[in-house]
Amino acid sequence: MTFAKKVFIPIEISQESENHLINLKDLAFLKDAEIHFIHLFQTMTYAFGIAEAPLSFPVDGEREEIERAGIDLMKSIGQKVLPHDFQGKVDYELRFSDDPKRCFVRLVKNESPDLVIIPCRVKHGVFESSFAKFVSSQTSCHLLLLKH
Repeated sequence: MTFAKKVFIPIEISQESENHLINLKDLAFLKDAEIHFIHLFQTMTYAFGIAEAPLSFPVDGEREEIERAGIDLMKSIGQKVLPHDFQGKVDYELRFSDDPKRCFVRLVKNESPDLVIIPCRVKHGVFESSFAKFVSSQTSCHLLLLKH
């Protein structure tokens, strides 16, 4: 299969991420794909601040260090979950946003990947806040949901 030349994979940086993505090893069509692992770091912006300027956390000085550490963690996860015979290209990206869902949807709309692979939990809490459901309803690209 070569329908998925450009693939986006939103990834949480956590201990469970490798377990949620391990099934990527079995997806032979990814062998020659351009894969983008993308982590969306939740920021907090306060409309009030010092001298009436908004405050955003993490602050700019911390963001570079967070980005470096996050990309290193994504690389270690990526090396463990990609198919053994993978010959494609891998890109790791960390973005900061107050609204990660909308940030990812904008990225998908702007970059037009052939496929988005979303690792999901089987159950959600009382309130429906599914990232996969949001991406599905806001984009027109193909989705592959990996349930753990």
